[in-house]
Amino acid sequence: MSGSAGASVGDGPQRFQWSLTSVNAKGLEVRVRLPPGLERLEPAIRSAIGGRLHRGTVTVLLTADARTGGGEPGLEIDLALVERLLDAGRPWVQRGEVAPARWDGLLQVRGVVSVRAEPANAGPDDADLMAGLAEALDQLVAARQREGATIAGALGGLIGDLESLQGQAARRSEGAAERASAELLRRIEAIATRPDIDPDRLAQEAVLAAMRGDCSEELQRIAAHCAEARRLIGAEEARIGRRLDFLVQEFMRETNTFCAKAADLDMTRLGLEMKMTVDRMREQVANVE
Repeated sequence: MSGSAGASVGDGPQRFQWSLTSVNAKGLEVRVRLPPGLERLEPAIRSAIGGRLHRGTVTVLLTADARTGGGEPGLEIDLALVERLLDAGRPWVQRGEVAPARWDGLLQVRGVVSVRAEPANAGPDDADLMAGLAEALDQLVAARQREGATIAGALGGLIGDLESLQGQAARRSEGAAERASAELLRRIEAIATRPDIDPDRLAQEAVLAAMRGDCSEELQRIAAHCAEARRLIGAEEARIGRRLDFLVQEFMRETNTFCAKAADLDMTRLGLEMKMTVDRMREQVANVE
């Protein structure tokens, strides 16, 4: 299931931002990106995500404000070093060999001027950061639940389509055995008088052909799977995605067998429509946790 969420932690320059995104996947994969120095939080982050989510690729990003880690920069002048430089050059100045030192020249000497950071207030601690993650995770779970409600509606419609097609196929198959038997008898009568045909073997093949054309069991199982799928999407149960995956596989197996047994073009058309409906169900079920 897909979704995104975010949360801020801290005020002023000591601010961190959580960003969580989730995309569809069969299992759970958590990708964590943290600022340098906060890698210690990764085990707790993975535990928190795994305790709330069970499917999807979840990307967790924590970013720090550009000013985090220090206050406004300041300048510091080493006056002691300036005095030493002046003392060292005074004899040459007194003899007139060099001009007196200028302030702008002294400032360009390495070590006279340095940049220092003003001390900053302490930023959020680990507990504050994890509380921010919990807030973002709540938002992500809520977004996935909203998407789940939409998917449940779409799945309910597809199950209804499959039930309608199953009903049409069941009604069509009621006369399929008689039609197949009549056609089989016609063919048997055409070849029964041939001297090279064994009547006992012919009877066996006729029985096998009639059994191969019976689709009643497949249609009964499709109806039972539809009922179970409706129960799952309407139940207050967690982690139904895997069970729906299994049901879709069973749906596809039964519709494939039905198409192989279809005795006429109308039955084949219904079988193909059921297969297309099941394929659309499979695409939706891939989004379900």
